[in-house]
Amino acid sequence: MPSDETSTPPTELVAGFRIERALGESVWEAWQPELGRRVALRRLPPGARFDGLRWPERDGIVELYAVVDDPGGTYVATQYVEGAHTFAERRAAGARPRELRRVVAAAEATLMGAVHGDLTEHDVLITPGGRVLLTGFGRAGAGAGAGTGTGAEADRAALDRLGPRRRPRTVRWSAVGAVVAAAGAAAVLTIGGNDDDGGNPAAPMQAASAPAPAVAAGATAVGSELAPGALRTVDCEGGRPSGSSEPCTIMQSASPGRPLVAPVSGLVRSWSVRGARGRLSLQVLQPAGDGFVAYNGSPIVTVATADAVRTFATSMSVPRGARFALEVAPGGAVGLRRAARGAVTARFFGPLRGEARVADDSRGRGEELLLRVDVVPRG
Repeated sequence: MPSDETSTPPTELVAGFRIERALGESVWEAWQPELGRRVALRRLPPGARFDGLRWPERDGIVELYAVVDDPGGTYVATQYVEGAHTFAERRAAGARPRELRRVVAAAEATLMGAVHGDLTEHDVLITPGGRVLLTGFGRAGAGAGAGTGTGAEADRAALDRLGPRRRPRTVRWSAVGAVVAAAGAAAVLTIGGNDDDGGNPAAPMQAASAPAPAVAAGATAVGSELAPGALRTVDCEGGRPSGSSEPCTIMQSASPGRPLVAPVSGLVRSWSVRGARGRLSLQVLQPAGDGFVAYNGSPIVTVATADAVRTFATSMSVPRGARFALEVAPGGAVGLRRAARGAVTARFFGPLRGEARVADDSRGRGEELLLRVDVVPRG
């Protein structure tokens, strides 16, 4: 059995792996001679059980290679990530709050639809290029599966412990002159903004001239009219989208004169966005007390550029009175425009699952989310 010291002899073989150096408590960088690959090798605590079926195979999660029982214990071999640091190491090294918030947000996004159940600051890895990866799945007592109360609640609590907590921030609208654009072209002006720790600058305003798409036959249009005019393409925090932009779910919580709820129980036939970019999903939310819970969601789509109206056909069940929102993946953006007094957008940071969530509307006053959903009665 190898020791947990960094002086572990590089020639020592354990369960068919040659130990090379310690990476942390009971985890080593090792070489698997039989397959010629480098791995991260973790020894489970005595008596611990491991369920490899609960290790998801998806982007953002390191690959599980093998589980080996050895006289010295049970070892789990996973993908070795060269140069990666754990969340604990980055925080101890004095990483900026914005970086840590981005890492936590990326971990939340990866856990959407999956359950870890025993997440710690040592299970969140950050590569030299800034990519966030999760490891440490499958440990005993870590929840039964996606959507289960125990596992999902444990994950939320673990992410809360990682922190740091978000601080409210707002976007200052500066006075802008007339935005003039020829058909198919966009004129750009810069509007003022702020950032709590020197992150993304304010997003530019652009003029959109493409007409709104026709409403689906027999449908009621819910949300924005998607009319041409000045708009901004912004990330979830109201800044210029970048690779460090956090994910969120954003909805129009108030908009005088516009329908915002499903008028009937029926189906979503299509949904359209203007000014959006990145990986997006339409979310159907049901009111629950003072908050909302997720009811249904579309497949994720990718919008390559924000210079047009995009419409996506679908057939999603929707209950009467439901609200609609856009789930925005890390690095994604939505189209917003300045709206009449009383219009408010609200954001949920972190996954919407398992329990009612109350949205943050501290930064969404006077905004219109450029999202339209076409709903038809169930026939």
